Amino acid sequence: QLHGKQAEVLGAHNGLRELLAKLQDGHAVLHDKHRDLLGAISGITMPDLSPFHDHFSVVGDVLTQQRTKVTSIEQRLSTLEKNDQDQQQLLDAILKRLPLDLDKQLKGIQADVKSAYAA
Repeated sequence: QLHGKQAEVLGAHNGLRELLAKLQDGHAVLHDKHRDLLGAISGITMPDLSPFHDHFSVVGDVLTQQRTKVTSIEQRLSTLEKNDQDQQQLLDAILKRLPLDLDKQLKGIQADVKSAYAA
């Protein structure tokens, strides 16, 4: 029995040794691929991005200027709308104070003036 157990343990040990050898071989392959990848990456040169940065900087400046102009126009429009409302209220107040028969009164005054000139 002891001899059978030793053979079984030895077989398991050999199996583990083979598995470990396969893992080491796989690791070596991955290590080689990693080295190749690092070599390929190190050969890549970074393009000059200055033109893009310059362009987007100019675009940002233009947008800021346009935003400022729009804000100014909105403020002026708001002021004009407020002035229009104030003038409308003033006109409404004036019209409310005028007599309802103003047209008749004006025609009467015109007739009196004509009569005075005729006399």
